[in-house]
Amino acid sequence: MDVTVLEAVNPPARPLIAVHSGAVKRQVRMKMKQAFQIPELPESAAKRLEVTLFHHLASFAIPAEDVQAEVVCDVPVRTADGEASEVKLRVRRDGAASNGNGSEDKAATDSRGYLEKHQLEKCVQELIQEVLREQPGDPFRYMQDQLRARHHAPADKAAAGGAVGAVALVGEEAAAAAALAAEAALMPRPPAGPAPHGGSPRKAAAATAASAAAAGKGASARIGGFYTEQTKLSKGTFAGVRAVSSGWVDGGDTKVTIVGSDDGVAFWSTHGRFAAAGSDELVVDLSSAGGPAAAAARCTDRAVDFRDGATWTKASGPGDLPRSSGSAGGGVCGLYMDRRTSQAGVLAGMRLLAESPDGSLTVVGSDDGAHFWALTGSKKDGSLEIDFSPLGGRRLRAASANQELNFEDGSSWALQSATSQPAG
Repeated sequence: MDVTVLEAVNPPARPLIAVHSGAVKRQVRMKMKQAFQIPELPESAAKRLEVTLFHHLASFAIPAEDVQAEVVCDVPVRTADGEASEVKLRVRRDGAASNGNGSEDKAATDSRGYLEKHQLEKCVQELIQEVLREQPGDPFRYMQDQLRARHHAPADKAAAGGAVGAVALVGEEAAAAAALAAEAALMPRPPAGPAPHGGSPRKAAAATAASAAAAGKGASARIGGFYTEQTKLSKGTFAGVRAVSSGWVDGGDTKVTIVGSDDGVAFWSTHGRFAAAGSDELVVDLSSAGGPAAAAARCTDRAVDFRDGATWTKASGPGDLPRSSGSAGGGVCGLYMDRRTSQAGVLAGMRLLAESPDGSLTVVGSDDGAHFWALTGSKKDGSLEIDFSPLGGRRLRAASANQELNFEDGSSWALQSATSQPAG
């Protein structure tokens, strides 16, 4: 769920808001008309929702040059009605002994210092909130992608400014606020069991978006889609059609998967690699299509322009793709439509499938028309199998009959032709 403060009349200085729902609690500084997310667990759905408002009372700074193992500080507090009081605090730094349990205290202090140094509690809390909000089919892969993206992101400049330690009092909710990150870390893991079959459109888009986030910004995040090479188009076939995945990370490289055809019968697959994260310069291995192994190109929002003069123009919808007068491909290859995710006027539900001479399969497609994924599979003795794990699913077998791929989970992809391809 999300909570938004719509209006506040004469709010106190530096107000804070805490929301408590079942075992979940979240506290943030109150900002007008800015929604913040609250993790919503199934067992919390029927729980009472409690909202608490409170404000900052006082703070006290311990100078960085004060290196004593134990510091006692007096924090003056003045309430709203003008009355003055004082709170005395003892702060123990690493290595300070206490009540004969020095080793235990030091271990606890070391652990807390490690967590704070790397901001692990904050990171885990935010990560769990993202997973609950997006609900990807494979939450563990999603978290891996998110952590990898954060690891490669520039370091937070604020991390270098820890010269002064501060003690802040925020009223009666201070203790509860300190426990928020710990509560988030104790949220239950999903039970072990088989992964879901296919990915839903929403979850597939989330998984692809996570991969695109790891790949960085720039052309790699925008390149996904269907394209046509005008000089290769042939009436009544899908010659000249290419499907390009959104960027994904392989080691230190940002890559794309490409499926295409130059004659509408034979469909090839290959990969491209960006020169750097965020770069518009792409190098494509076109040797499987009879071209150069390192074709250089520049990507824009509307096209992929190769240095040899060839251009792939991005399709904005099905109407920009050619229509086939008969079979849309050779064997199982060709352009397919998944009826579950297809939407009129957009590229959602469309898949372009290629088969290599060794029987390996490559598919590039989309479930929402915006993010484009790539899957692999195999064909042996007339039986097909496609791995949906990148979309949070599993490997599924499929039978090819009546120009359809019928999967064991009940879904089907229809091979497109002039009589079945949707209008743009």
